[in-house]
Amino acid sequence: MKHKSMLIFTLMFLLGLTSVFAENQGTLHVNIPFKFFFGGKPFEPGEYAISNPVAAPKFIALQAAKGKNGHQVAIITRLDATHEGSKAQRLVFDTVGEEKHLSEVWLPGKDGFLILGTPQEHHHQVVTASVKESK
Repeated sequence: MKHKSMLIFTLMFLLGLTSVFAENQGTLHVNIPFKFFFGGKPFEPGEYAISNPVAAPKFIALQAAKGKNGHQVAIITRLDATHEGSKAQRLVFDTVGEEKHLSEVWLPGKDGFLILGTPQEHHHQVVTASVKESK
Protein backbone atom coordinates (compact mmCIF):
# COMPACT_ATOMS: atom_id res chain seq x y z
CA MET A 1 0.00 0.00 0.00
CA LYS A 2 2.87 2.36 0.86
CA HIS A 3 4.44 1.73 -2.56
CA LYS A 4 1.13 2.48 -4.31
CA SER A 5 0.73 5.77 -2.39
CA MET A 6 4.25 6.80 -3.36
CA LEU A 7 3.53 6.02 -7.01
CA ILE A 8 0.32 8.08 -6.95
CA PHE A 9 2.15 10.99 -5.28
CA THR A 10 4.94 10.84 -7.89
CA LEU A 11 2.43 10.84 -10.76
CA MET A 12 0.51 13.78 -9.27
CA PHE A 13 3.78 15.68 -8.81
CA LEU A 14 4.85 15.07 -12.41
CA LEU A 15 1.41 16.07 -13.73
CA GLY A 16 1.63 19.26 -11.69
CA LEU A 17 5.04 20.06 -13.16
CA THR A 18 3.69 19.43 -16.66
CA SER A 19 0.83 21.85 -15.97
CA VAL A 20 3.20 24.56 -14.70
CA PHE A 21 5.48 24.01 -17.70
CA ALA A 22 2.54 24.28 -20.11
CA GLU A 23 1.45 27.58 -18.56
CA ASN A 24 4.95 29.07 -18.79
CA GLN A 25 6.10 27.47 -22.03
CA GLY A 26 6.49 29.96 -24.82
CA THR A 27 6.35 33.18 -22.79
CA LEU A 28 9.07 35.58 -23.87
CA HIS A 29 10.50 38.60 -22.12
CA VAL A 30 11.75 41.21 -24.50
CA ASN A 31 13.02 44.76 -24.30
CA ILE A 32 11.65 46.71 -27.25
CA PRO A 33 13.76 49.86 -27.62
CA PHE A 34 11.35 51.87 -29.78
CA LYS A 35 7.72 52.91 -30.07
CA PHE A 36 5.65 50.34 -31.93
CA PHE A 37 2.14 49.22 -32.84
CA PHE A 38 0.59 45.90 -31.85
CA GLY A 39 -2.79 45.23 -33.44
CA GLY A 40 -3.12 48.92 -34.32
CA LYS A 41 -2.58 50.00 -30.70
CA PRO A 42 0.50 52.13 -29.93
CA PHE A 43 3.01 51.02 -27.28
CA GLU A 44 5.98 52.82 -25.75
CA PRO A 45 9.52 51.40 -25.59
CA GLY A 46 10.03 49.04 -22.67
CA GLU A 47 9.97 45.50 -21.38
CA TYR A 48 7.11 43.23 -22.42
CA ALA A 49 5.99 39.62 -22.04
CA ILE A 50 4.73 37.99 -25.25
CA SER A 51 2.85 34.68 -25.26
CA ASN A 52 0.37 32.43 -27.00
CA PRO A 53 -1.98 31.90 -24.03
CA VAL A 54 -3.13 28.36 -23.27
CA ALA A 55 -6.60 29.80 -22.56
CA ALA A 56 -6.69 31.68 -25.90
CA PRO A 57 -4.63 29.65 -28.41
CA LYS A 58 -5.74 31.67 -31.46
CA PHE A 59 -4.24 34.87 -30.06
CA ILE A 60 -0.88 36.40 -29.26
CA ALA A 61 -0.85 38.38 -26.01
CA LEU A 62 1.45 41.26 -25.14
CA GLN A 63 1.74 42.52 -21.56
CA ALA A 64 3.88 45.38 -20.29
CA ALA A 65 6.29 44.30 -17.55
CA LYS A 66 5.35 47.38 -15.54
CA GLY A 67 1.78 48.56 -15.45
CA LYS A 68 -1.37 47.11 -16.88
CA ASN A 69 -0.81 47.98 -20.52
CA GLY A 70 -1.63 44.83 -22.49
CA HIS A 71 -3.39 43.70 -25.63
CA GLN A 72 -4.25 40.56 -27.64
CA VAL A 73 -4.20 40.10 -31.41
CA ALA A 74 -5.65 37.26 -33.47
CA ILE A 75 -3.19 35.01 -35.28
CA ILE A 76 -3.49 35.19 -39.08
CA THR A 77 -1.50 32.02 -39.78
CA ARG A 78 1.38 29.88 -38.58
CA LEU A 79 4.84 30.31 -40.13
CA ASP A 80 6.87 27.18 -40.74
CA ALA A 81 10.29 27.03 -39.11
CA THR A 82 11.94 25.23 -42.02
CA HIS A 83 15.52 26.38 -41.52
CA GLU A 84 17.74 26.54 -38.45
CA GLY A 85 17.73 30.34 -38.05
CA SER A 86 13.93 30.46 -37.98
CA LYS A 87 13.82 28.57 -34.67
CA ALA A 88 15.24 31.50 -32.69
CA GLN A 89 12.75 33.26 -30.43
CA ARG A 90 12.27 36.72 -31.75
CA LEU A 91 9.84 39.42 -32.80
CA VAL A 92 9.74 40.80 -36.33
CA PHE A 93 8.55 44.35 -36.92
CA ASP A 94 7.43 45.74 -40.28
CA THR A 95 8.76 49.27 -40.62
CA VAL A 96 6.84 51.62 -42.88
CA GLY A 97 8.18 55.17 -42.81
CA GLU A 98 8.74 55.94 -39.11
CA GLU A 99 6.19 53.42 -37.80
CA LYS A 100 7.08 49.93 -36.59
CA HIS A 101 4.34 47.28 -36.45
CA LEU A 102 4.78 43.92 -34.76
CA SER A 103 4.11 41.40 -37.55
CA GLU A 104 5.68 38.06 -36.55
CA VAL A 105 6.16 36.33 -33.22
CA TRP A 106 8.52 33.35 -32.90
CA LEU A 107 8.09 31.48 -29.61
CA PRO A 108 10.39 28.71 -28.35
CA GLY A 109 9.41 25.20 -29.37
CA LYS A 110 6.79 26.43 -31.85
CA ASP A 111 6.61 27.63 -35.42
CA GLY A 112 6.15 31.36 -35.93
CA PHE A 113 2.90 33.31 -35.86
CA LEU A 114 1.96 35.91 -38.46
CA ILE A 115 -0.19 38.58 -36.81
CA LEU A 116 0.04 41.35 -39.42
CA GLY A 117 0.40 41.37 -43.19
CA THR A 118 1.79 44.68 -44.41
CA PRO A 119 0.78 45.27 -48.05
CA GLN A 120 2.86 48.40 -48.67
CA GLU A 121 6.62 48.44 -49.10
CA HIS A 122 8.39 47.85 -45.79
CA HIS A 123 11.51 46.42 -44.24
CA HIS A 124 11.92 44.08 -41.28
CA GLN A 125 13.52 44.83 -37.95
CA VAL A 126 14.18 41.85 -35.67
CA VAL A 127 14.27 41.97 -31.86
CA THR A 128 15.55 38.87 -30.10
CA ALA A 129 13.80 37.66 -26.97
CA SER A 130 14.57 35.50 -23.95
CA VAL A 131 12.46 32.70 -22.50
CA LYS A 132 10.70 33.45 -19.21
CA GLU A 133 12.06 31.42 -16.33
CA SER A 134 9.66 29.61 -14.00
CA LYS A 135 9.28 31.10 -10.53
